Amino acid sequence: MCPCTCQFWCLGRESNSHSDNRRGILSPLRLPIPPPRHKERKVWAVDSKSSGALQKHFSPLLKRGKGFLVILIIGENIIVKVMGICYPPPATNRKPSTIMIFALNSQNPQVRFIKKIVEALRNGGIIIYPTDTVYGIGCDLFNKKSIEKIYQIARRSTEQPLSFICPDLKDISTYANVSDFAYRVLKRHLPGPYTFILEATRLVPKIIMPKRRTVGIRVPNDNICLSILKEFGHPIISATVKDEMGEPLSDPREIYKRFGHTVDIVADGGNIAPDESTVISLIDDQFLIIRQGKGDIHTFCKQANKYEDVVRGTYQYKNS
Repeated sequence: MCPCTCQFWCLGRESNSHSDNRRGILSPLRLPIPPPRHKERKVWAVDSKSSGALQKHFSPLLKRGKGFLVILIIGENIIVKVMGICYPPPATNRKPSTIMIFALNSQNPQVRFIKKIVEALRNGGIIIYPTDTVYGIGCDLFNKKSIEKIYQIARRSTEQPLSFICPDLKDISTYANVSDFAYRVLKRHLPGPYTFILEATRLVPKIIMPKRRTVGIRVPNDNICLSILKEFGHPIISATVKDEMGEPLSDPREIYKRFGHTVDIVADGGNIAPDESTVISLIDDQFLIIRQGKGDIHTFCKQANKYEDVVRGTYQYKNS
């Protein structure tokens, strides 16, 4: 790389010249340096008296990659010492990364972070968030393109249905047909680590119900999750964040490393002992245990008086 001449400006350098004897005067100095990556670049040189203030001023710019070069001039002679240099990366057509990870307080989630997460959802973004069972990956229930991306990110077949989360029971009745029997069950067990299968209303997008017009709905018992839902005002898709072996991931930093390049925001709620929700169908006012998870199934089994059988797999029994 051939050197070229670049103009440096010296601030506050003492001089015998009367015209330069005023503090703060700018006088030019030419030195050979390698050509910069960009056509124009401001470079400042300072003397020993004013270096402290200007170094303090330029330090944040250096850290942010603004392309400033600070030079120290010591004594009467001009002794140039490079204090720091930082070139910004060359311009490209690639969209700059906007992926963020927010560390939220699990008891009192920071409002400013919740608002940024909700803003991303409203703009069609995909987020990873904590629940009372596992970390979930989600988006706006009514954003078809984002839902298609979640199928890809979560490595799920489009033949598999997706569930979603709501902030309270009132919202569930908007998106599912809730009988008196189902309402009593939901009221008793939600918020909690359960996913209940119900008949969907016409408001639910068909893309998450590839085979039947039934849908899995949750109300997680998690402050961060519920804060996002209440601020957003719509249900959010919920798919478990898993590794290549199909095991749920619990460490938000590990999740960020694996999925940070594919989502917009990772909401860090701390490590979670992963245990997926218990899935129970309430179709036709019957209990059907689809999956035994974190949620206790003893109360459901007790009503059917078949606890010994339930722990072996998937069972159906009439409401008594």
